[in-house]
Amino acid sequence: MISKAILITVVSGLFFATSQMCGCGSCEAKASETHANVRKTEVLRLKLTGITCAGCASHVSKALKSQSGVLEQTVEYPGDIAVVKYDPEKTSPEQIIKSIKKAGYKAVTVK
Repeated sequence: MISKAILITVVSGLFFATSQMCGCGSCEAKASETHANVRKTEVLRLKLTGITCAGCASHVSKALKSQSGVLEQTVEYPGDIAVVKYDPEKTSPEQIIKSIKKAGYKAVTVK
C-alpha cells in the first residue's frame, strides 16, 4: 500500500509540472516576444590618438555616451583604447569615429 506522504508528494509534483504547461498559447507568445525584443549588438574596438591624460579619456567617453545607438563604452587611459558596444540599426563605426573626431581626437578600428 502507498503511504499517504508519498501519494501527496507525487500528486503535488504532477500538479506543479502540469501548471507550468498551460497550453493556452499566451505563455508561448510572451516567450517569443521576449526573444524578438532582444536587439542585435556589435562591439567596436578603437585605437585612439591625441589622448594625453584622463581628462582627454573623459572627453571621448562623453562623446561616445552622447552618440545615439551606443549602448556601452569604455575608454582606457593609459592604453588609448575605446571599446564600444552599439546597436548597428542606430549607428555605425563611421558615425562613432566621427563623434570622437568631433571631440578633437582620432580613432581607427582595431581588429
